[in-house]
Amino acid sequence: MMTSSDAIAYDFEKSSQGDRLAKARRYFRFSVPQGMKELDEGKATERMGSLTDHYLGGRRVGEDVASCAWSLLHVDEFRNDDI
Repeated sequence: MMTSSDAIAYDFEKSSQGDRLAKARRYFRFSVPQGMKELDEGKATERMGSLTDHYLGGRRVGEDVASCAWSLLHVDEFRNDDI
């Protein structure tokens, strides 16, 4: 499931609509890059939390989270032709 969702997200990001949304700062994808595939679902929530905290604590990801939150709070400031 994780592999197919990554492939779908990659295909969307490379599409013209995905590219427009990303450039307009209206498309964000947050995905912990390492370590999650090896975890047994439901049995390693502490490790999942640690990996997620480390991922979200990264400077670039933190900036993207802030941009995503800003875009959600200011959704009326975007016009349809921006996307």
